[in-house]
Amino acid sequence: MIDFKHLRANKDRVSAAEYNRLVDIVSQMANSLMACGFYSPSTGFLQRRYGRAAGVEGRLFVVQSAAAGWAVYNCKEYLIDASNWSAGSGADNAKITKKDDDLVEVLNLAEFDPEENLWSPHLAPGDLIFAWYLSDDEGTKRWAGVPFIERNFERLRIAYCTENAPENQDTITCRLDRDNDSATEITVHCSIIGDDGSGLAEALPHLNSGDRIYVRRIVAWNSDQEAYEHQWHCVTIFQHVDICPLG
Repeated sequence: MIDFKHLRANKDRVSAAEYNRLVDIVSQMANSLMACGFYSPSTGFLQRRYGRAAGVEGRLFVVQSAAAGWAVYNCKEYLIDASNWSAGSGADNAKITKKDDDLVEVLNLAEFDPEENLWSPHLAPGDLIFAWYLSDDEGTKRWAGVPFIERNFERLRIAYCTENAPENQDTITCRLDRDNDSATEITVHCSIIGDDGSGLAEALPHLNSGDRIYVRRIVAWNSDQEAYEHQWHCVTIFQHVDICPLG
């Protein structure tokens, strides 16, 4: 227990020793913020610190592109959206909101050792990184962190075809998870062995509207936009066949 001498108004004056003792105790308490412990007159404030280490600050970033370099992404900083803290699902109820439009380079630590000729970006625009401001081996401050993949990335899902196998294309429109009007409509990319350009219409297994397929969402190269993006891919491998006309 800490005891201080109570002074009488207009009669007593605080001594230098009492004042200095008060200053020392307040200073010790201020220096012990973010700590749990107790104060002992003989040993001072006994504590075990927790929380943010000195000079290390964590922030949220959302990937904008992979153009910064191998495993380094151009990102924008985001904040937790207080107004949507208790909101439901939907595009207007995101739990984070953009802070500004400044681009920041962030290293994805999950790709700390990109292998030559084998590496491709793990992340695409919209993915999130929680990063810290750290010093590199030359003393330059840089952002580095761990990823949190958006929208159930890579988890196996069920999709229902909304059309028969189309001609001259290797994609098909499907409904995700359930076959009704409330489901999310997605475009599914299919791999066709020996495809001559006739597409899924001349491939086995043959798909019809309502058929169920298994899909994954991955980061893949979009040659039209010349960028990496999230795409849905069917895990079934299709085989091209020549369709002989009847008669």
